Amino acid sequence: MEKQKLEISTDSVLIEQYRNGSKSALDCLVRRYYSSVFTYVLRMCGNRETSVDITQDVFVRVINDLANYRDRGSFQAWLFRIARNAMIDSVRKKKTRFKYMDGDSDGYVDFENCSAISDDTPLQELEKQEQKEWIEKAVLALPAKLREVYLMREHGGLSFKEIAAIHHCSVNTVLGRMRYAMQHLREHLQQNLGVEVKDVL
Repeated sequence: MEKQKLEISTDSVLIEQYRNGSKSALDCLVRRYYSSVFTYVLRMCGNRETSVDITQDVFVRVINDLANYRDRGSFQAWLFRIARNAMIDSVRKKKTRFKYMDGDSDGYVDFENCSAISDDTPLQELEKQEQKEWIEKAVLALPAKLREVYLMREHGGLSFKEIAAIHHCSVNTVLGRMRYAMQHLREHLQQNLGVEVKDVL
């Protein structure tokens, strides 16, 4: 029962409970965001092993900084700001060659850890998998600044205002990058799949 209560608690409640000594609250908070942070990091750098290390570093930083966290905005935005800084630090310290830095694509990377149960036929499943692969290729091919805005918005669930604050730029700049990202994706998918981006994203 306690676990169920934690699962539906807000981030603020979980943080407060963790500060009061609840390890379960912290575990719930990590479970809630681990996947989205890992996916964001992986799609920015393109290397699974490096992404695991960075994601672990992100949550170590979160745990260490939670005592000083002030609930003045979105915890999720604060978390993604830490993730972005952790990626930048990794580049500086380890001289990691990130797609985050150069925008190159070494081909499709399987970002899905599991697939949902479906009633689709094998042919339909194959078609969906092909679409997923082209979507991943299209995302990796985006210029770094466009890719980061797209991932924070579509996979991180951040508002444009929150993304702008993280990037220290205007909301209009973020909106422009998102618009160009969607334009790039649309052109890439139309060229390779002959479909509208709205049909598969």
